[in-house]
Amino acid sequence: MLLFFVFPLFFAGCGDPAGAQGGETGTITISIGGGAEAGRAGWAWPPTEANGLLARLRHRVVLTGPGETQSFAIEYSGAPVTRTVDEGRWTVTVSAYMDQLDGELYATGSRGVDVIAGQDNGVTVNMTPAFDLPGCEHEWGQWEISTVLNITTGLGVETGTCAKCGAESTRYFTDIKNQPPGLVFELNENPSQGPVGRYRVSGPGTAEGNVVIPGWIHDANGDAIQTTIATAAFLNNGSIANVKIHEGVTEIGAQAFEGCTFLSSVEIPDSVTEIGRGAFSGCTSLGSITIPDSVTSIGGNAFNGCILLNSVTFGGDDTVIDEPNSFPEGANLRSAYQSEGTGEYLLTGNTWAKQ
Repeated sequence: MLLFFVFPLFFAGCGDPAGAQGGETGTITISIGGGAEAGRAGWAWPPTEANGLLARLRHRVVLTGPGETQSFAIEYSGAPVTRTVDEGRWTVTVSAYMDQLDGELYATGSRGVDVIAGQDNGVTVNMTPAFDLPGCEHEWGQWEISTVLNITTGLGVETGTCAKCGAESTRYFTDIKNQPPGLVFELNENPSQGPVGRYRVSGPGTAEGNVVIPGWIHDANGDAIQTTIATAAFLNNGSIANVKIHEGVTEIGAQAFEGCTFLSSVEIPDSVTEIGRGAFSGCTSLGSITIPDSVTSIGGNAFNGCILLNSVTFGGDDTVIDEPNSFPEGANLRSAYQSEGTGEYLLTGNTWAKQ
């Protein structure tokens, strides 16, 4: 949803000083708009009168084009700013500084305009934050099925729109009545197996080759419930080669993929917060793994015995590696990660080093 505010401006002095320097000229009339970010949490445009920000914002406008560059200060008022310039293509750049933030930059905006001689050429510059905004705590509301559940794969896709910021998201789901082939789901009632009340992939069934694990399952009432991967769900399955875990799965249980010797690749989504003890232990064909920043804990022996594992990428700085044996040469990797944080680490000989 586009939130748009237009606020007129006027030059700090009077009239139209220092216009074009000869040749065919026209005028640029400048207004400021809030743009698509105007309604986001932590950001307002224009800043409100109530907190005093409006009066304390200072703006600088720079006009660059075929004639002499113009730079001048502006303040809010009842009239827009108008400048005389040579005809041709001009770029209007606005910077807003906030006094009570020690003059730090609050917002910026830039817009091009083609000036036609003898005419007034209006332009609205949409301002955007000059700092990182806090993430929106999304409220997705009603999800709509965009791809109906495929009877063969047991997977469907649904789309949601955040009621607060307008962001869109998709998620893969399955149905308790038509689950993906080779997988077994059950409602978890055991706290030791993960969050109670969520569905878990509790057994591999006949899973082989490429395995896709959906993040959500529609129960008998049609309600969507997040999924987890249970303890020992795929223990010693020598037939699965690649695993794609979809957004929504929150936990990979202890020994979930232990002894899956044919498993060569795993995709872990940002929704996973915990990788259990021994989860991928003995996966002797696994050469690399990416740990998203959502993961807060990696259990002991999680990747121990992965003899080909020589690349580990951490998406964040706050993952806790529970024990030195969580990875091959794990004490060295844990020390390096604690020191250097986010990034890819490669194993050469007995030493992990950040790239």
